[in-house]
Amino acid sequence: MASGLGAGAPAETGIGAALFAGRLGRRLGLPEDECAELFYSSLLRFIGCAVGVPDATGLAIGDVEGFQRGLAMSDLTDVKDVVARLDENLAIDAPAEDRRAAIATIGEAAGSVEVRDALTQPHCDLGAQLATDLGLPPVIAEAMNQVYERWDGGGSPTRMSGEAICLAARVMHITGSFELVRRSVGVESAFGIVRDRKGGQFDPRLCDAIDGCRNELMRGLDSPALLDTFLEEAPGNWQMETDNLVSAAKACAHTVDLRSVYTLGHSVGVAELAAKAGECAGLEEDLCDELLIAGYLHDLGRVGVPTAIWDKPSELTRSEWAKVEQHPFLTDNILKASPALSKYARLASSHHERNDGSGYHRGIENPDLQCSILAAADCYHAMLEDRPYRGALGPEKASEELIAMADNGKLNRMAVRAVLDAVAGRRAGSRSLPAGLTTREAEVICLMAQGMTNKEIADKLCISAKTVEHHVGHIYDKIGSRTRPSAAMFAVAHGLCTKLGA
Repeated sequence: MASGLGAGAPAETGIGAALFAGRLGRRLGLPEDECAELFYSSLLRFIGCAVGVPDATGLAIGDVEGFQRGLAMSDLTDVKDVVARLDENLAIDAPAEDRRAAIATIGEAAGSVEVRDALTQPHCDLGAQLATDLGLPPVIAEAMNQVYERWDGGGSPTRMSGEAICLAARVMHITGSFELVRRSVGVESAFGIVRDRKGGQFDPRLCDAIDGCRNELMRGLDSPALLDTFLEEAPGNWQMETDNLVSAAKACAHTVDLRSVYTLGHSVGVAELAAKAGECAGLEEDLCDELLIAGYLHDLGRVGVPTAIWDKPSELTRSEWAKVEQHPFLTDNILKASPALSKYARLASSHHERNDGSGYHRGIENPDLQCSILAAADCYHAMLEDRPYRGALGPEKASEELIAMADNGKLNRMAVRAVLDAVAGRRAGSRSLPAGLTTREAEVICLMAQGMTNKEIADKLCISAKTVEHHVGHIYDKIGSRTRPSAAMFAVAHGLCTKLGA
């Protein structure tokens, strides 16, 4: 649900695509485990869209979600189709002249293989990594790496073709585009792209199979009880062990945090601080464990708010604030949909509640200690981070601000004390760096993750650009990757961007 929201897709697009894929697998006579591979690959089609849009697209108009939705519906090798889809989806409320200029720039860029590769590789890398972090079988990560390949070999980033592309990816190519077009434009248009892209973007055998069982595949996809159908029809018997829930929640945190350079490491940092604060407050171990998982999940709803609002450097309008205040509700709604995660919904969606009732989304007074700790941890960690409208506060200033919020009745005093005790304990400890990175390399990779160029990093650290270039080369060698999006994922996954105890 969250990954679809993050791509600007209509609600339950991924769920509908998963059902379509599972039914198609059964129609093809595949074993249940193979049907499950198709099902979960299609479910996660949009998970890689969390990564930022490369500057090479010239997307100055700022509508990341509309941009990604338009591209997901497009035949990327057909510039006219790309332009038409963007015209339907991109910044529809923006001035016409600005829209035309942005769409023309992107359409021109779409004709470049190099730009398409630069655009798709980060999505593939992130999708594959998150599928692995969620504990899914390797074939799902393989499919995520092939989201933008094509049957005819004209895809990106590796130009695989035919049956060299795994079946889960070939099915996902159709189901993701089909369901997105169906929900955005209409069912006839959706079947039209299956027909028109047969043998080009799509596997012709699969297109023929779909054409032969339309009603069977479409059954109940517009039902208000679609989630129940999804849970009932899930093929195979794939279950997540309870022990893996923490790592899966952390993978969700990475998905959210990577959407903006301003939130890198935020969810992970809040979760770890809240859990430690729970210990300092004397909470039982199971309640501290709940704080950790709820902390990882607390900002899931951010993906339902346009990125342009989160990254806006000036004051928000009233309507923009209304959308911001909706994100805890979205977190609550997403988590309640999952039988395994619903127990964390109330806590995870309480991070903006305040003692005096002035918070959101429930506006309750005197939330319990668990909720108060999560709220105080979120406030403290956010103060340590840059925001588009202000720079980061240092630990001392952040501590003063947190105490002031307790003094004026916004935050629970016991929760604030527990958070500051946890921060003090973290500062006293030491942290080893992954992959043999030096302290300076850790600084550089964090700035890379924030989207800085080598020159900007050099200016920030008061060193030469040549020295930064050497550091970047060493970082790539140590982490086994050669792209900046992959470096950003590494930095977030290993907590290098977390500000705890900074």
